[in-house]
Amino acid sequence: VTQAQPRGIVTPGTVFDHCDGLWSDERGRAMLLLTADCLPIAIARTDTRRSAVAILHVGWRGLLAGIAAAGVRALGGGRLAAAIGP
Repeated sequence: VTQAQPRGIVTPGTVFDHCDGLWSDERGRAMLLLTADCLPIAIARTDTRRSAVAILHVGWRGLLAGIAAAGVRALGGGRLAAAIGP
């Protein structure tokens, strides 16, 4: 799970970190997640003074390897809420 960084306008050849999750505590930071047969999971730290969000691409291998726990760790604790997509 990697901290989201601005990349500007995405064009062919844009370099991305290889990861299955992004997180950010910067207000207004847009993040994109694409899935096919995997689950998208969003985790939010709900403390309004320290809000943050992580988006995870969760396949069976990633789930077994601990991607959900890694997303929680990336947010640094606090009160969390999660949503699991279809």
